[in-house]
Amino acid sequence: MVLKANSAITPWISIAMILILPFVYFHDLMYGITTSKTLFWGGAVMLIVFSQLMTNLLKKKSIKVDIKPLDVLLGIYFMYTVIHPYLLDYSVDQLYWIEFLSLSAFYLVVRQFPKQKLNLVLVATMLLGMIQAIYGNLQLYGIFRSNHGLFKLTGSFFNPGPYAGFLITILPIAIIYYLSTSKNSKYSRFFQTKLINNRAIQFVNGLSLITIVSIILVLPATQSRAAWLAAICSGIFVLMHYRKTELLNKIQSTPIIKKYSSLMINRRFLTILTVVVLSIFLSGIYFFKKNSADGRLFIWKVSTNMVKDKPVLGHGINKFKAYYMNYQADYFKANPNAPEEMVADNVTYTFNELINVAVEKGLLGAVLFVMILVSIFFRTTSSKRQVFAAKAALMGVLIFGLFSYPSEILPIKVIVMLSIAIIAHYQRTVVCPAIRKYESRIAAYINWSMLVLFLALLIPGSKVLKQQYYALVTWKDATDIYSVEAYAECLDEYEDAYEVLNNNGVFLVAYGKALCMAKEYRKAELILTRSRDYLNNTILYTALGDCFKEQKEFERAEDMYNKAWHMVPNRFYPLYLLAKLYDEIGDEQKAVRTAKLVINKKVKIQSTAVDEIRTEMTQIIEKYASW
Repeated sequence: MVLKANSAITPWISIAMILILPFVYFHDLMYGITTSKTLFWGGAVMLIVFSQLMTNLLKKKSIKVDIKPLDVLLGIYFMYTVIHPYLLDYSVDQLYWIEFLSLSAFYLVVRQFPKQKLNLVLVATMLLGMIQAIYGNLQLYGIFRSNHGLFKLTGSFFNPGPYAGFLITILPIAIIYYLSTSKNSKYSRFFQTKLINNRAIQFVNGLSLITIVSIILVLPATQSRAAWLAAICSGIFVLMHYRKTELLNKIQSTPIIKKYSSLMINRRFLTILTVVVLSIFLSGIYFFKKNSADGRLFIWKVSTNMVKDKPVLGHGINKFKAYYMNYQADYFKANPNAPEEMVADNVTYTFNELINVAVEKGLLGAVLFVMILVSIFFRTTSSKRQVFAAKAALMGVLIFGLFSYPSEILPIKVIVMLSIAIIAHYQRTVVCPAIRKYESRIAAYINWSMLVLFLALLIPGSKVLKQQYYALVTWKDATDIYSVEAYAECLDEYEDAYEVLNNNGVFLVAYGKALCMAKEYRKAELILTRSRDYLNNTILYTALGDCFKEQKEFERAEDMYNKAWHMVPNRFYPLYLLAKLYDEIGDEQKAVRTAKLVINKKVKIQSTAVDEIRTEMTQIIEKYASW
């Protein structure tokens, strides 16, 4: 539901926040490259919402209630997400709620933007894309440093994957604006819209061209196959809408194509050609990084078992990372020496957004998700440039999301919510006549209610942001102290941060590991056990095994090491710890058998650590052979 009112300042504030967001990085925060953006965006949306509410209240013109199908569907999805933790009785990290609520509020604000401002916001996203692309190109030349030690190119993100995903979200927008502002172009009539004047057209045309070229230059260096495929698919999506315009006419004017022009405009032919080209391309990118592709196929395979176990409501928000590794361990335990062993790893993402929704929110959530997509792509018929650009951006994200994790990247989610809000602007209004009759009174009532609600939530919301900030700073301090092996000294910082971050799985694993290293085994056991409700991986179970081992609970330690081994069978360390455990308790048969497993294990990545482990295993075998 939207209360439409012309606003002068709010779109400009929103544009400023969108431009700043990807570059926000507070180095004193733990995982600052991502957590900084979340906290910044939470505060930014408070400012944006306040600006819009004051605009609505101070405006003297009548305000119309304007409800669109997307508003209804997103409202249902919002309520389902909010009540989901109560339905399944679990808690969610506060950082998730900060992002979710701020994105929802941002959508409502954009829905109140006057339509003439939507072009301006999309042009601003192109500007941001151009800056990011140029920034990435300069990283490749060594002028700027990347944000990851293993990659030369990250943009202002934490690795090349999210960076590439962000760029392909903006690329189709730039293509559309370039085509629709080209000199003597007929495309503006196709989109049924005009820019302000010739100077503005020239500026947008130049900006879009630079954005396109900059992104195309840097995109191959990201080595993100999902982004490459998304760029191609969104490009095809754009060109298919131009099939009867002057662009295709120019292509058909070439001698070779002209002969078959009647065939080229045939939709069936274009569909077959697209399928063939995409099939060849998909084969190429599959073999480009075959192990990585096989790993993702395996993740999807195991994830289907999660859906089967809880098909209706799913496992819970952010619970994929909590439970997936248990399913992977069960798979390898039931299928020893399975061919997928060498591509297995600790997993926190599904690398497929639809599967992720089905796992976490069940088939009910997946159906709602698909209904939103249907409304976006099939229930919005406007040919306005803004709508087409928004659809093309969402098409890129959708394809990227089939193989990656854009729902974990806040700047991408901001562009997604912006695009959905723009599309909703041009859908058919679904307000019933009874409401229309009293819309002025209803709008005024809602305006004041929202202001009161905002003011009531302002102080608690600000407090949450402040608590998260200082907790993340404290966690970073604890990590720095831990890194110099001052294990006992870092516990005070961990304890202070625990009050706020007690449902953050990554924090709990780190805290539990620190307690274990500081020889506070009983408390470490409690923290690590709690962590299993939020995150599961081999680090957690090896740490639990160490705790039980030091407390002489050898059977429980054996169970933990075995669980870690089955989670990722290609890892040497869990089996190494298991062999050392058997050697310590004098179980000769198991010690020798496990040591031989380690020595004969296929190496995924050769390292000195593997050589040292094998040397120790050889010593164990020789030790018992001499008896």
